[in-house]
Amino acid sequence: MSETTLSVHRRFRISTCASHALRTSVAHHTSGAGVGSRRIEPGLNRLAALPVWFRIFVAITSGSVEEILYRGYAVERLVSVMDNYWLAGLVAVIAFGLARIPFWGIGPALGADLPFGLVMTLFYLWRRDLIAN
Repeated sequence: MSETTLSVHRRFRISTCASHALRTSVAHHTSGAGVGSRRIEPGLNRLAALPVWFRIFVAITSGSVEEILYRGYAVERLVSVMDNYWLAGLVAVIAFGLARIPFWGIGPALGADLPFGLVMTLFYLWRRDLIAN
């Protein structure tokens, strides 16, 4: 393998492992094992009412679609308007967290999704690589 290929592979592993650790931690704290399970019950009930095929489709596509929309597209478009990557990232993170309030409620959206969005946006701003996210 070339040095460039190894570098890309190494970046992918680091951010993927960190992303997985963060997702596992958030899932633990917002599931029945964590403190916040009562706050997400309404969202889980709405999710359970959806057809199985749709839940599978969302599970398969949501991660990549969110990365493209909130990190790739939103950050880059906001930078073209604001001329500041950090401010554009902050606006994208806030939009990411606020978009979850109608479904999950304010507690889980701001307590779990917003910090997750912040970390993923920081990874994107650091590496400018959606595949590594």
